[in-house]
Amino acid sequence: RPSLHEVMAGDCFQARISLFLPITLLYLGACILLLRPGSVSSLVLCDGDCANATEPEVCQPFPDRIPLRVMALFPCDVPSYRGRGLPVAAQMAVRAILRNESILPNYRIDLVLSNTMCSGVEGVRAFITQLLGGDTRYMIIGPGCSTGALRIAEVSPFYNLTEISYTATSITLSDTRRFPNFFRTIPSDNASIPGFQATIREFGWQQVAIISQRNEVFDNLTVVMRAVLENDGVRVLTERLALEPGITDTRDIVQQLNTSGARIVILNVFEDIGREIFCAAYMRGMVYPRYVFLSYYWYSEFWWRDTITRGAAYTYDPPNCTAEELEQAIFRSISPDYYPEAPPEDVNATSDVGYTPFDFWEEFVSNIGILNFPLSDAIRQARYVYDSVWAAALALHRTSEKLESGAIGGEPVSLTDFNTSRGDINDLIVEATRAIKFRGVSGEVTFNRFGDREPTVQLYQYRFSGDLTDMNPPEPFARLDPDTQEVIYSPGESLETVFPEGIPVAAEPVLIHHALFGVYTFLAGLGVIFAVVCIIFNVVFRKKQVVKLSSPYLNVIIIIGAVFLYVTVI
Repeated sequence: RPSLHEVMAGDCFQARISLFLPITLLYLGACILLLRPGSVSSLVLCDGDCANATEPEVCQPFPDRIPLRVMALFPCDVPSYRGRGLPVAAQMAVRAILRNESILPNYRIDLVLSNTMCSGVEGVRAFITQLLGGDTRYMIIGPGCSTGALRIAEVSPFYNLTEISYTATSITLSDTRRFPNFFRTIPSDNASIPGFQATIREFGWQQVAIISQRNEVFDNLTVVMRAVLENDGVRVLTERLALEPGITDTRDIVQQLNTSGARIVILNVFEDIGREIFCAAYMRGMVYPRYVFLSYYWYSEFWWRDTITRGAAYTYDPPNCTAEELEQAIFRSISPDYYPEAPPEDVNATSDVGYTPFDFWEEFVSNIGILNFPLSDAIRQARYVYDSVWAAALALHRTSEKLESGAIGGEPVSLTDFNTSRGDINDLIVEATRAIKFRGVSGEVTFNRFGDREPTVQLYQYRFSGDLTDMNPPEPFARLDPDTQEVIYSPGESLETVFPEGIPVAAEPVLIHHALFGVYTFLAGLGVIFAVVCIIFNVVFRKKQVVKLSSPYLNVIIIIGAVFLYVTVI
């Protein structure tokens, strides 16, 4: 296998054809991406601020310890993404690990920062530039966005790097055949499906529509969701595939949805497409109490108000609708989501990672304020970031212990012997990561056989504040019982508080004009009368030779069937 340096030094198109397709594509992409301005990342996250990443010797304590360089892939400058302050939580974890003398006592974790801008392309570029950095990277923390995580998780096994993401939720990443080295401390989107299923079951809806965006994040999710709902006896009326804002006219999709009669709509889309759909729905009067939309809680906090940005080249504002109009469409929509077992307000919760959930929360909020980040941008996923760094440290610690005890070849080996060609050491890292179990600031952290974290599901709803003029972020109103998957309402909540004007029906009633109904009823009545006459004829003349030859009993059965058909019309 040629090294990345060898491929980059020669002609890109002479990469060996025998390589697997993902590696070849990565090399070709590297040739293009590295022509752009940029330098090899070697700056270490210092105080949690992306802008202040620096050389490791400047900010890291314990200079006598052996550095373990870990890729830290964060979306540092994406205004609409909640991850701008997440590096704060990562650096808090590094400091807590350094204070714990029982974890990697001879080493220190250096988080080598790269800004992915929540972009798949930039994520690959960050991955490549870090591989070219000279120093060995032992693991990967991130990326935070599924689009970047999907690309990196597919190629990282070929470089024997184990990846732990903190906010990448795509169900596709649960495929261990494609992503054998991928783990995440946040549950996958698959974990939200029981929330959708329980919501639909709780309100007795037998028909729903799904609008799904066509990409790898939502394709598999929609397939699984549809199968689960249909297995519950729910009829999935439509499944329209939206592309990108400005390319697919969502007004046509919503019009088709309106024509189909669907009243309950699940949106498997990103928030930019979601804004277009809600805008089109508002224009057609498809709002509560006649319609209910189900979407995802991981949209940014005020996603219907803010400009959506994905990196430097993508900025989107929805046409036609104001924020107030979008709020009318979003009102009473429901968002199932998972939540940590240890909420920060629980002052009695404990952990194994240097902070109780409450203490972590207090210090994190304090640090965010010092760095002048909006608290809401990072408030939700900070716990997952903190626990992902701890998971990586514990995996490396257990691997180091196994290596020193002769797990490879019976001879002691140092963790510093690891490089991207040491698949045997990476196998130990993967094994150690899969066996991890600890009490983090987000609750119990353990990975299932898919590398996912098992969640607890909560149901949220968009509501206006008391003056009915200001839309709040979604508020929790119920949770699912982890054993029975039944909906358990929060104190003060009930069916009446969720839908005070009554539960919307699942399908639009079919209205028929009185005159048309009268005509069809009259014709069906004539058919019934004629059928009765035919039955009498068969009974009275059943002994006639001609009637006998026509099988009179069979005739009666057919005529009775026709009567039933006429009655259904009436």
